[in-house]
Amino acid sequence: MLGMVCVTILVAVQLATGALHLQPSGIDAGLLARSFFLTSVLCTCLAFFEELLFRGYLLQVLAEGIEDFVSLVRRSGAASGRAQKFAGNAGKIVASVVLSATFGFAHYFNAGGTLTGAFATGMGGLVLSLAYFRTRSLWTPVGLHVTWNLFMGWIFSLPISGERFETVPFTATVSGPDWLTGGSFGPEAGVPAILALACMALFVARSRHLEATADAMAWYVPQRERVREAPELGAATEG
Repeated sequence: MLGMVCVTILVAVQLATGALHLQPSGIDAGLLARSFFLTSVLCTCLAFFEELLFRGYLLQVLAEGIEDFVSLVRRSGAASGRAQKFAGNAGKIVASVVLSATFGFAHYFNAGGTLTGAFATGMGGLVLSLAYFRTRSLWTPVGLHVTWNLFMGWIFSLPISGERFETVPFTATVSGPDWLTGGSFGPEAGVPAILALACMALFVARSRHLEATADAMAWYVPQRERVREAPELGAATEG
C-alpha cells in the first residue's frame, strides 16, 4: 500500500506540473487483464529475488558481524561516549548503506542510467532495509518493492529503472527537464522520487504499524545470543 501511495503522489506531481501526459493506450481489455496478471507475477519474482539478495541473509549476517565487532570495541573501553551511543545500531546502518550503495550502483548500468538514478535507487534500498529491520520480515520490503514497480511500470505505464512494459493501459508522454522527469530511466531518476523516498523512509521509521511481531522476534536470534546459550546448553547436558 505504501509503495502505491508514494508512486501515485510522484505521478500526480508530474501530471500537475505538465511534465507528464497519460493517454489511454487503446489496448483490448482482455489483453490488459492478461498483461496485468503476468506483470504482477514477474514483479513479485524479481522483487523477491532482489530482496533476498540485498536485504536477506547477506544483510543480516553483515549487520550482525559489525555489531559483534563494535561490541568488542565497547567492552575494551576504547570508544568515546558518542561512539558508544552510535554503536547500538552501527551494524544495521553500515550494512544497509553498503548493500544499498551496491544496489544503486547495479542499476546505474540499466538503459538511461544516471548518477541521480543510481542515488535514488540506492536510497530506495535504504528504505527497504529499514523496513526489514523494523519488522524483521523480508515480506515487508518485498511488498513495498512489488507495489512500487507494479504501479510505476504497469498502472502508470512509466519506465522502471530504464525498462518498460509493452502491454499497458496508458501511453506516457514525458516533457520537461530530466531532474523532474528522470528522463529515459524513468521517474526514479528525478528529484521528486528522492523526496518521495525520503517521506517513505520517515513513515517507515515512525509508523506503529511497521513493528516486529513477537513471532518475528522469536524467529530472529542473533549469533551472539546463540553463542551465549551454547555453554549453558552444554552444562545442562553434562549435568
